[in-house]
Amino acid sequence: MALTYKHQRAFVSRGANICVTKFDNDGSETVTTLEVSDPSGKGILFTPSKLMLHDNEDSLLLLDPNRNDSVFRMDLNRGKVVEEWKSTLHDVVVPTCHIQNREKFSQKTGESSFICANNKDFFRMDPRVSSKSKIVESDIKRYTKQIGFSCLATTGKGQLVLGSNKGELRLFNTASKINQNANTQFPGLGDPLIGVDVTEDGTWLLGTTKTYLIVIPTTIPDESGKTGFEKRMGTHKPIPRKLQLRHEDVARLDIRKVHFTPARFSVDEKTNEHRIVTSTGPYLITWNFTKVKKNVLDDYRVQRMKETVVDEQFVFGNDRSIVVATKNDVKVKTLKDKS
Repeated sequence: MALTYKHQRAFVSRGANICVTKFDNDGSETVTTLEVSDPSGKGILFTPSKLMLHDNEDSLLLLDPNRNDSVFRMDLNRGKVVEEWKSTLHDVVVPTCHIQNREKFSQKTGESSFICANNKDFFRMDPRVSSKSKIVESDIKRYTKQIGFSCLATTGKGQLVLGSNKGELRLFNTASKINQNANTQFPGLGDPLIGVDVTEDGTWLLGTTKTYLIVIPTTIPDESGKTGFEKRMGTHKPIPRKLQLRHEDVARLDIRKVHFTPARFSVDEKTNEHRIVTSTGPYLITWNFTKVKKNVLDDYRVQRMKETVVDEQFVFGNDRSIVVATKNDVKVKTLKDKS
């Protein structure tokens, strides 16, 4: 699911269609459904594996899991896929498995470039590149061995965090250039990361595994506010804080298997992040991030939806409203006044 910051629209992948839903404080309604077919004009349909808003939220970038050498652009004003951007270097495919905005909030700006990653590479693509391939050749970092990159996120300054299927988190100071080594690497707790988020200022990381979340502060003591993105943390690396459901809640709610969706912080450019949201099955789960920072880790709220939740995100600028996508619907869930 991709949420606009400006127009209160949700874009949800439903097979070879994108369901467009309008939402506000009173609820939600489906506006239209857009067919996803490649721009060749041959009517070849595909089911996107990734969605990302781009270019003042006028475009939706899509990945086809069966064609990892391309990023597709849907023009939201025309409601159709109009471009295919190749990810090759000297006619050799550089797989594109994950995409991320250049900076945390750049989907609502005119920033044209964005970050891509695969198992062992990450790089910048820019549609202004004159060749068919849109990789910026001076802005690519390649490892000789498989790292297993599985997720990524960027700060408001464009610093990058990459998670791996080994549970590792690598922090890069990519505000200006990408082709550099990580300044800090956290070993994690050994389980594959299926999602990662970062606060706008880069001072906190949020990682998701199937059965628990990890929260890690990145500020280096006695370094004038510098973080692990900017400088190596060395012996100052903290132990990750682990967020998980209490055993008695798992039993009480009859959750046979915990499988979290990628957790996210609430989003707001003007105030700090206040909450964390994830889900498992039909249950929506939120943590008070202010309390988590104080090491209160088991104070969370569980709310049941009518169907299995497939994705959820906070409304931009509102940490009490969550857009929830289930298998067949999109709803807005408002948190009650409990802190």
